Amino acid sequence: MKRTTIVKKLPLKTDAKIRTCLLCMFLRRLFRYLTGVTFRPQYVLVPFAVFLVFFGVREWNGYQVEVARAELIQNVHERNAQEVADASQAIYHLKQVIEEGSDKPEFVAQVLGVATSAPKRIDTVETWQHSNNALARVESTGLTRSFQTFLSLERDGHVHLFHYGPEDETLQPSRAHYDEAHDLGSLYAAFASTSKPDIFALPENAELKTFPDKNENPIFVLAQDNLEIEFEVDRDSLLVVSERIFVIDGDDRYEMTTIKITERSIEPAEEFDTIFDTEEFDYEQIAITAV
Repeated sequence: MKRTTIVKKLPLKTDAKIRTCLLCMFLRRLFRYLTGVTFRPQYVLVPFAVFLVFFGVREWNGYQVEVARAELIQNVHERNAQEVADASQAIYHLKQVIEEGSDKPEFVAQVLGVATSAPKRIDTVETWQHSNNALARVESTGLTRSFQTFLSLERDGHVHLFHYGPEDETLQPSRAHYDEAHDLGSLYAAFASTSKPDIFALPENAELKTFPDKNENPIFVLAQDNLEIEFEVDRDSLLVVSERIFVIDGDDRYEMTTIKITERSIEPAEEFDTIFDTEEFDYEQIAITAV
Protein backbone atom coordinates (compact mmCIF):
# COMPACT_ATOMS: atom_id res chain seq x y z
CA MET A 1 0.00 0.00 0.00
CA LYS A 2 1.30 3.43 -0.88
CA ARG A 3 2.35 5.43 2.16
CA THR A 4 0.32 8.57 2.73
CA THR A 5 1.76 11.24 5.04
CA ILE A 6 -1.04 12.48 7.24
CA VAL A 7 0.94 15.56 8.35
CA LYS A 8 0.55 17.28 5.03
CA LYS A 9 2.40 20.47 5.99
CA LEU A 10 5.61 18.66 7.12
CA PRO A 11 8.40 18.89 4.49
CA LEU A 12 9.95 15.61 3.43
CA LYS A 13 13.47 16.57 4.63
CA THR A 14 12.19 17.56 8.05
CA ASP A 15 10.22 14.34 8.27
CA ALA A 16 13.36 12.32 7.49
CA LYS A 17 15.45 14.25 10.05
CA ILE A 18 12.93 13.61 12.81
CA ARG A 19 12.82 9.90 12.04
CA THR A 20 16.64 9.71 11.94
CA CYS A 21 17.04 11.56 15.24
CA LEU A 22 14.54 9.28 16.96
CA LEU A 23 16.28 6.19 15.65
CA CYS A 24 19.73 7.46 16.70
CA MET A 25 18.41 8.33 20.16
CA PHE A 26 17.06 4.82 20.55
CA LEU A 27 20.32 3.19 19.37
CA ARG A 28 22.47 5.35 21.66
CA ARG A 29 20.35 4.46 24.67
CA LEU A 30 20.38 0.81 23.72
CA PHE A 31 24.16 0.87 23.33
CA ARG A 32 24.62 2.41 26.76
CA TYR A 33 22.41 -0.25 28.25
CA LEU A 34 24.24 -3.14 26.56
CA THR A 35 27.70 -1.85 27.55
CA GLY A 36 27.02 -1.98 31.26
CA VAL A 37 25.48 1.30 32.21
CA THR A 38 23.08 0.87 35.13
CA PHE A 39 19.73 -0.01 33.69
CA ARG A 40 17.11 2.66 33.82
CA PRO A 41 13.86 1.90 32.03
CA GLN A 42 13.60 5.37 30.54
CA TYR A 43 16.90 4.84 28.69
CA VAL A 44 15.25 2.32 26.38
CA LEU A 45 11.52 2.37 26.94
CA VAL A 46 10.88 6.08 26.49
CA PRO A 47 12.71 6.59 23.18
CA PHE A 48 11.50 3.19 21.98
CA ALA A 49 7.91 4.13 22.78
CA VAL A 50 8.31 7.43 20.96
CA PHE A 51 9.89 5.68 18.00
CA LEU A 52 7.20 3.02 17.89
CA VAL A 53 4.29 5.41 18.30
CA PHE A 54 5.67 7.86 15.76
CA PHE A 55 6.15 5.22 13.07
CA GLY A 56 3.16 3.10 14.02
CA VAL A 57 0.67 5.96 14.22
CA ARG A 58 1.84 7.37 10.91
CA GLU A 59 1.33 4.02 9.20
CA TRP A 60 -2.08 3.61 10.83
CA ASN A 61 -3.10 7.13 9.87
CA GLY A 62 -1.94 6.49 6.31
CA TYR A 63 -4.16 3.41 6.21
CA GLN A 64 -7.09 5.44 7.55
CA VAL A 65 -6.59 8.07 4.83
CA GLU A 66 -6.67 5.39 2.13
CA VAL A 67 -9.88 3.97 3.59
CA ALA A 68 -11.44 7.44 3.81
CA ARG A 69 -10.39 8.15 0.23
CA ALA A 70 -12.03 4.95 -1.03
CA GLU A 71 -15.20 5.69 0.95
CA LEU A 72 -15.37 9.23 -0.44
CA ILE A 73 -15.07 8.01 -4.04
CA GLN A 74 -17.78 5.42 -3.50
CA ASN A 75 -20.13 7.83 -1.73
CA VAL A 76 -19.75 10.55 -4.37
CA HIS A 77 -20.45 8.21 -7.27
CA GLU A 78 -23.39 6.60 -5.47
CA ARG A 79 -24.85 10.02 -4.66
CA ASN A 80 -24.59 11.18 -8.27
CA ALA A 81 -26.11 7.95 -9.55
CA GLN A 82 -29.01 8.47 -7.15
CA GLU A 83 -29.39 12.06 -8.38
CA VAL A 84 -29.73 10.82 -11.96
CA ALA A 85 -32.27 8.20 -10.90
CA ASP A 86 -34.35 10.71 -8.94
CA ALA A 87 -34.20 13.33 -11.70
CA SER A 88 -35.35 10.78 -14.28
CA GLN A 89 -38.62 10.38 -12.41
CA ALA A 90 -39.43 14.10 -12.20
CA ILE A 91 -38.49 17.44 -13.76
CA TYR A 92 -34.83 18.28 -13.29
CA HIS A 93 -33.93 21.96 -12.98
CA LEU A 94 -30.41 23.37 -13.23
CA LYS A 95 -28.91 26.84 -13.57
CA GLN A 96 -25.33 27.28 -14.74
CA VAL A 97 -23.07 30.27 -15.28
CA ILE A 98 -20.62 29.36 -18.05
CA GLU A 99 -17.65 31.67 -18.62
CA GLU A 100 -14.64 31.75 -20.88
CA GLY A 101 -11.52 30.70 -18.99
CA SER A 102 -8.58 32.87 -18.04
CA ASP A 103 -6.22 31.25 -20.57
CA LYS A 104 -8.45 31.50 -23.64
CA PRO A 105 -6.88 34.72 -25.03
CA GLU A 106 -3.44 33.11 -24.74
CA PHE A 107 -4.69 29.95 -26.48
CA VAL A 108 -6.15 31.97 -29.36
CA ALA A 109 -2.86 33.83 -29.77
CA GLN A 110 -0.41 30.94 -29.25
CA VAL A 111 -2.26 27.96 -30.72
CA LEU A 112 -4.58 29.51 -33.30
CA GLY A 113 -2.05 32.17 -34.16
CA VAL A 114 -4.54 35.04 -33.99
CA ALA A 115 -3.43 38.03 -31.95
CA THR A 116 -6.81 39.51 -31.19
CA SER A 117 -9.06 40.19 -28.22
CA ALA A 118 -12.77 39.91 -27.60
CA PRO A 119 -15.10 40.79 -24.72
CA LYS A 120 -15.41 37.91 -22.29
CA ARG A 121 -18.37 35.68 -23.11
CA ILE A 122 -20.62 34.61 -20.25
CA ASP A 123 -23.64 32.37 -20.83
CA THR A 124 -26.20 31.97 -18.08
CA VAL A 125 -28.18 28.84 -18.88
CA GLU A 126 -31.24 27.67 -16.98
CA THR A 127 -32.70 24.31 -17.96
CA TRP A 128 -35.57 22.00 -17.16
CA GLN A 129 -35.88 18.47 -18.50
CA HIS A 130 -38.15 15.45 -18.27
CA SER A 131 -37.63 12.49 -20.58
CA ASN A 132 -37.63 13.89 -24.16
CA ASN A 133 -39.08 17.22 -23.02
CA ALA A 134 -36.69 20.07 -22.33
CA LEU A 135 -36.57 23.82 -21.86
CA ALA A 136 -33.50 26.07 -21.93
CA ARG A 137 -33.33 29.79 -21.30
CA VAL A 138 -30.04 31.29 -22.40
CA GLU A 139 -28.66 34.73 -21.65
CA SER A 140 -25.35 35.44 -23.38
CA THR A 141 -22.85 38.26 -23.74
CA GLY A 142 -21.30 36.65 -26.81
CA LEU A 143 -24.17 35.85 -29.17
CA THR A 144 -26.24 37.90 -31.58
CA ARG A 145 -29.21 36.94 -29.41
CA SER A 146 -28.72 38.19 -25.87
CA PHE A 147 -31.70 36.10 -24.75
CA GLN A 148 -33.27 33.04 -26.32
CA THR A 149 -35.22 29.96 -25.32
CA PHE A 150 -35.42 26.44 -26.71
CA LEU A 151 -38.40 24.22 -25.97
CA SER A 152 -38.60 20.53 -26.89
CA LEU A 153 -41.91 18.71 -26.52
CA GLU A 154 -42.76 15.09 -27.24
CA ARG A 155 -46.11 14.73 -28.99
CA ASP A 156 -47.60 11.82 -30.92
CA GLY A 157 -44.33 9.97 -31.32
CA HIS A 158 -42.30 13.02 -32.36
CA VAL A 159 -40.14 15.58 -30.60
CA HIS A 160 -40.98 19.15 -31.67
CA LEU A 161 -38.33 21.84 -31.16
CA PHE A 162 -39.44 25.44 -30.70
CA HIS A 163 -37.26 28.54 -30.51
CA TYR A 164 -37.66 32.14 -29.45
CA GLY A 165 -35.01 34.86 -29.52
CA PRO A 166 -34.70 37.97 -31.67
CA GLU A 167 -31.26 39.06 -32.88
CA ASP A 168 -30.41 42.20 -30.94
CA GLU A 169 -26.61 42.27 -30.76
CA THR A 170 -23.73 42.91 -33.15
CA LEU A 171 -20.57 40.93 -32.47
CA GLN A 172 -16.94 41.76 -33.15
CA PRO A 173 -15.30 39.64 -35.90
CA SER A 174 -12.77 38.39 -33.32
CA ARG A 175 -15.57 36.58 -31.53
CA ALA A 176 -15.41 33.82 -34.14
CA HIS A 177 -11.82 32.92 -33.20
CA TYR A 178 -12.73 32.56 -29.52
CA ASP A 179 -15.71 30.36 -30.34
CA GLU A 180 -13.50 28.28 -32.62
CA ALA A 181 -11.20 27.62 -29.65
CA HIS A 182 -14.11 26.40 -27.53
CA ASP A 183 -17.73 27.32 -28.10
CA LEU A 184 -19.64 27.64 -24.82
CA GLY A 185 -22.80 26.65 -26.66
CA SER A 186 -21.42 23.15 -27.16
CA LEU A 187 -22.00 22.54 -23.45
CA TYR A 188 -25.77 22.83 -23.81
CA ALA A 189 -26.19 21.93 -27.48
CA ALA A 190 -28.59 19.07 -26.72
CA PHE A 191 -31.14 21.59 -25.43
CA ALA A 192 -30.99 23.41 -28.79
CA SER A 193 -31.87 20.22 -30.67
CA THR A 194 -34.39 17.40 -30.60
CA SER A 195 -31.88 15.17 -28.78
CA LYS A 196 -32.60 14.01 -25.25
CA PRO A 197 -30.27 15.95 -22.90
CA ASP A 198 -28.24 14.06 -20.34
CA ILE A 199 -28.86 14.79 -16.67
CA PHE A 200 -26.00 16.80 -15.24
CA ALA A 201 -23.91 14.68 -12.88
CA LEU A 202 -20.34 13.61 -12.18
CA PRO A 203 -19.23 11.14 -14.89
CA GLU A 204 -18.83 7.58 -13.64
CA ASN A 205 -15.24 7.40 -14.87
CA ALA A 206 -14.11 10.62 -13.18
CA GLU A 207 -11.27 9.98 -10.72
CA LEU A 208 -10.46 11.68 -7.43
CA LYS A 209 -7.61 14.14 -7.95
CA THR A 210 -7.23 15.74 -4.53
CA PHE A 211 -8.31 14.37 -1.17
CA PRO A 212 -9.73 17.38 0.68
CA ASP A 213 -8.73 18.93 3.96
CA LYS A 214 -11.45 19.36 6.55
CA ASN A 215 -12.98 22.53 5.07
CA GLU A 216 -12.25 21.92 1.37
CA ASN A 217 -14.23 20.32 -1.44
CA PRO A 218 -12.84 17.26 -3.22
CA ILE A 219 -11.76 17.62 -6.84
CA PHE A 220 -12.39 14.91 -9.42
CA VAL A 221 -10.80 14.84 -12.86
CA LEU A 222 -11.64 13.35 -16.25
CA ALA A 223 -9.32 13.22 -19.26
CA GLN A 224 -10.88 13.15 -22.73
CA ASP A 225 -8.64 13.33 -25.80
CA ASN A 226 -7.00 16.76 -25.51
CA LEU A 227 -9.32 17.91 -22.73
CA GLU A 228 -8.98 17.69 -18.97
CA ILE A 229 -12.06 18.48 -16.89
CA GLU A 230 -11.93 19.19 -13.18
CA PHE A 231 -15.11 18.76 -11.15
CA GLU A 232 -15.48 20.38 -7.74
CA VAL A 233 -17.81 18.32 -5.57
CA ASP A 234 -19.60 19.85 -2.61
CA ARG A 235 -18.43 18.07 0.54
CA ASP A 236 -21.95 18.04 2.01
CA SER A 237 -24.28 17.28 -0.92
CA LEU A 238 -21.62 15.25 -2.84
CA LEU A 239 -22.85 16.85 -6.08
CA VAL A 240 -20.85 18.85 -8.62
CA VAL A 241 -20.86 22.59 -7.93
CA SER A 242 -18.29 23.77 -10.49
CA GLU A 243 -16.19 22.67 -13.44
CA ARG A 244 -12.99 23.82 -15.09
CA ILE A 245 -12.28 22.71 -18.65
CA PHE A 246 -8.67 22.67 -19.82
CA VAL A 247 -7.28 22.12 -23.31
CA ILE A 248 -3.99 20.23 -23.40
CA ASP A 249 -1.60 21.26 -26.17
CA GLY A 250 1.70 19.44 -25.81
CA ASP A 251 3.15 20.44 -22.46
CA ASP A 252 0.83 23.43 -22.14
CA ARG A 253 -2.48 23.44 -20.27
CA TYR A 254 -5.05 26.18 -20.96
CA GLU A 255 -8.11 26.96 -18.84
CA MET A 256 -10.75 27.43 -21.54
CA THR A 257 -14.07 27.39 -19.71
CA THR A 258 -15.45 27.52 -16.17
CA ILE A 259 -18.90 26.47 -15.01
CA LYS A 260 -20.64 27.26 -11.75
CA ILE A 261 -23.88 25.61 -10.67
CA THR A 262 -25.99 28.27 -8.97
CA GLU A 263 -29.33 26.45 -8.70
CA ARG A 264 -30.37 22.80 -8.67
CA SER A 265 -33.75 21.27 -7.88
CA ILE A 266 -36.09 18.43 -8.71
CA GLU A 267 -39.59 19.64 -9.53
CA PRO A 268 -42.71 17.47 -9.28
CA ALA A 269 -44.13 16.08 -12.52
CA GLU A 270 -47.37 17.95 -11.78
CA GLU A 271 -45.59 21.19 -12.80
CA PHE A 272 -45.10 19.93 -16.35
CA ASP A 273 -47.68 22.15 -18.10
CA THR A 274 -46.56 25.22 -16.18
CA ILE A 275 -42.87 24.75 -17.01
CA PHE A 276 -43.13 23.51 -20.59
CA ASP A 277 -45.55 26.20 -21.71
CA THR A 278 -45.74 26.81 -25.47
CA GLU A 279 -47.62 30.07 -24.87
CA GLU A 280 -44.94 31.71 -22.70
CA PHE A 281 -43.11 33.16 -25.72
CA ASP A 282 -43.82 33.70 -29.38
CA TYR A 283 -42.23 30.41 -30.33
CA GLU A 284 -41.34 29.24 -33.82
CA GLN A 285 -41.07 25.53 -34.53
CA ILE A 286 -37.66 24.88 -36.09
CA ALA A 287 -37.37 21.07 -36.07
CA ILE A 288 -39.25 17.82 -35.64
CA THR A 289 -37.87 14.32 -35.15
CA ALA A 290 -39.50 10.92 -34.69
CA VAL A 291 -38.86 9.36 -31.29
